[in-house]
Amino acid sequence: MIKSLHIKNFVIIEEYSLDFSNGLNIITGETGSGKSLVFKALNIILGDRASSELVRKGEKKSIIEARFSVVNVNDILINLVDPDFFDITDEIIIRREFTSSGQSRSFLNDSQVSVSELKKIKSQLLDYHGQHSTSRILDEKYQLQVL
Repeated sequence: MIKSLHIKNFVIIEEYSLDFSNGLNIITGETGSGKSLVFKALNIILGDRASSELVRKGEKKSIIEARFSVVNVNDILINLVDPDFFDITDEIIIRREFTSSGQSRSFLNDSQVSVSELKKIKSQLLDYHGQHSTSRILDEKYQLQVL
C-alpha cells in the first residue's frame, strides 16, 4: 500500500508531498488542478518512461519518491534479478531521478535498479483506477484475453 508520494521539479510542480491513509484513497478535483500530474508521477515511479521534457522549466533535475508499506516484502523482491541485494524491511522506497539533459536513475531502498525491475513489481505495489479504466471490457481483444 502506498504511504506517501514526494514530487520535486516535475512539470509545473516545484515541490509537493502527499500522504495516503490506510485503505481506499480517492483523488478528486476540478479540471486543471493537477490530478493527472500526480498519476503521471506514480506511473514514472513504477517504470514508465521519464523524459527530460518533464523536468520543471529552469531546473536541472526532477525527483519523484514514493514509500510503500508491504506486508511480505520477500514476495515482491523475489521478482527482481538479485533480491539479496536489497535491505529487507516492511517498507519499500522507490525514487526516480531524471535530468533536463535526458539522464535517468532509479532506486529501490537506495539501491540502484533498472526501470524493467520496477515494472516487475508494479502490480504488487499499487492498483489504481481512473474514470475510464473499466472501458477496456468493451474491447473484443481484451474480452478474448480474459476468456
